[in-house]
Amino acid sequence: HNNYQMLYPNEDFIQINDVDLLKDVSQLKELTCLQYMDATDRNITGDIANLKNLNNLEVFSLYSNPEVSGDICSLSGATNLRSLKFAFDPKITGDISCLKNLTKLETFAMTHTNISGDISVFANMPNLKAIYVSGTNVSGNICAFSELSNLEELGIADEYPGNPDIIGDLSCLDNLKKINRVSLY
Repeated sequence: HNNYQMLYPNEDFIQINDVDLLKDVSQLKELTCLQYMDATDRNITGDIANLKNLNNLEVFSLYSNPEVSGDICSLSGATNLRSLKFAFDPKITGDISCLKNLTKLETFAMTHTNISGDISVFANMPNLKAIYVSGTNVSGNICAFSELSNLEELGIADEYPGNPDIIGDLSCLDNLKKINRVSLY
C-alpha cells in the first residue's frame, strides 16, 4: 500500500489485517485501490459484481467461499491481476473469454465453479504458471496451453463429476519444460 500512498499523498490508505471483519463482498466495493486480498475459506457471501471497480487488484482470492456468486467478468478490468482464485465457489459463473486482457495472470484457480468458455483465452496470458479448471464448464483443445512456457501446474480434470470438455493430443505440451504437475482423469 505504500506505493499508492506515495502516488496519492492526499489520500488515506489502510492495511486490513483482520480479514474476519469481511462478511460480504459489497464491503469491498469502494476500496478501489485494493491490491491484495486473500479471504480463503471465510464464509463470505455476496455478488462479485461489487468488485467491478477494483481495477488495481494484483492478488485476489475468495477460494472456498461457496456463498459468493456472480459473473467472473466483473474482474475483467483488473488487468494487473497476477493471481485469481475462486475455486470451490459453485455460484461463480461467466465466460472466461472476457478475461483476455488479464495478461499478467500467473495463477488461475477456478476448480468447481460454473465458469465456461474456450480455453484458447489462456494463450493470451504468457505468464501463467498454474491453471486449475477441474469441475468447470470450460472447453477446447489442450494445445491452447502449448505456448505457455512458464506453465508449471495444470489441473483440467479430477476424480469428481463435472469435468470440462477439453480434448486434444497431450504431445502438444511436450515443449512445456517447467510443467511438473498435471491432473487428468
